[in-house]
Amino acid sequence: MTFPLNLNHPLSYTLGLDQGGLVMSRKRHSPEQIANKLREADVPIGGATTRCHDASESGSYRCKVSNTCGSTYSAPIEFTLGSIVASAPPNNAIDARQPSSLGDDCADTPGWDSLVITFDCSASGLGAADFNVTTNPTGSAPTISNVVPNGNDITLNLSGPIPPGKWAVFTHNASGTSTRLGYLPADVNNDRTASPVDIPKLVDSLNGVVQSPHMIWQTDIDRSGAANPADILRVIDLLNGADCYEVWNGVSLPE
Repeated sequence: MTFPLNLNHPLSYTLGLDQGGLVMSRKRHSPEQIANKLREADVPIGGATTRCHDASESGSYRCKVSNTCGSTYSAPIEFTLGSIVASAPPNNAIDARQPSSLGDDCADTPGWDSLVITFDCSASGLGAADFNVTTNPTGSAPTISNVVPNGNDITLNLSGPIPPGKWAVFTHNASGTSTRLGYLPADVNNDRTASPVDIPKLVDSLNGVVQSPHMIWQTDIDRSGAANPADILRVIDLLNGADCYEVWNGVSLPE
């Protein structure tokens, strides 16, 4: 953030950012480093002689300029730390497809292994270390292999798919904002529970009688690449635990 200043006094001056309870992170355009430190209101940051600073918290900021004649302040500006505003797949989406590839007899466990997160500002400069991945229920969670920023979007490529029967929560460490994706085979209507109710929901979706068309991850249950009547039989297989599948009937994801 930059404050326009008119510094015409011949004496030397110090420059600082003031915000009660602010934790400063670092300073741009200067070789000196500002240590992470809790700053009280109206206390200048030692050695700060540049006009542009980074802050680690959102809030209202003003610039303080001081010399032996006294101090003056700029008008306040509002700084907002980047936050997650959307994702693809969207927040709270649940993958209802079978936990194996088409005709693979459960030899592998496919699923979402990447997602795109959208911020309310540029995602440039963010890396894998800026995010945390957890699962609910707790257990083994995929890690972030690499990231690809593109404007306000950033793609997170994972070390493996989201495990079946769990939520995966992706949290931006600095802002605390997050998005979560679930994996619950046979949960066609995405109500967090796999049950016989999902069978007529899929029939309605295939016949176009639902108000909102279901997404491909809710309808292409056998992972054939298209939603069709064969997926109805696969939902029944998943609910009953046919062949190599677990019994998913009655399994729920936590709220």
